[in-house]
Amino acid sequence: MAGITTGALYALATLGLPLPLAVLAAAAVGGVIGALIFMLVAYPLSRRSPETFETTIMIATFGVALTLENTELAPQIRTVA
Repeated sequence: MAGITTGALYALATLGLPLPLAVLAAAAVGGVIGALIFMLVAYPLSRRSPETFETTIMIATFGVALTLENTELAPQIRTVA
């Protein structure tokens, strides 16, 4: 979540918003994204298998983190020479 918040803060700061407002907006965006991930990923998994919730949620949130990171970094093509 820190990457999303940092990205939102950077985007808002480049739009010319004052820093305190950019920090508040970035925290709000990060909170909304975190709540969406909880509602769409964590909560349904907790209802399905409460005994294995910790392992299942760890794997699921790792997958979400990889997806978000790759979505953010996809335009930056890297080549290995």
